[in-house]
Amino acid sequence: MLDVERVSHNSGLSGDSIQRVAPPTVTDDGEKAPALKFGQPRVMALLLALTLFQHLIDGFHNRDLRGLVADLLGVSISEYTGSQMTYDLRRLRLKGLIFRPPKTNRYFLTPYGNDAVLPFPLRASLDRVDAQLDELICQAFPRAKAS
Repeated sequence: MLDVERVSHNSGLSGDSIQRVAPPTVTDDGEKAPALKFGQPRVMALLLALTLFQHLIDGFHNRDLRGLVADLLGVSISEYTGSQMTYDLRRLRLKGLIFRPPKTNRYFLTPYGNDAVLPFPLRASLDRVDAQLDELICQAFPRAKAS
């Protein structure tokens, strides 16, 4: 539970970002996007579970996330139902934290979602790793840099 609390207190999100995620909103398409209130155990379990998928190129499925969220909540998979998971995925999607390509059952963390779910020190470290990787790639393929 302390790890979950650390995520909420050390997310590094701006006030505008929290206002985008925390209260209920309406999307540009007119869809109602339910609230994701920081501090609620279910929301914090969702955000913490998402951190495990931020590095995956192939994304994740409903069933992948559901088991993790149930474990983080300390409940059985039957107590955290498929309907609850679907509702939570919809909330995450409408808030811009994840996206699902058309005609697929896979979800992907968005860049905004990455910023929202990763604690600031971890995000800063990963940004440094990304910068170093970019530099190594540019050194290995100098012509690619010019084009």
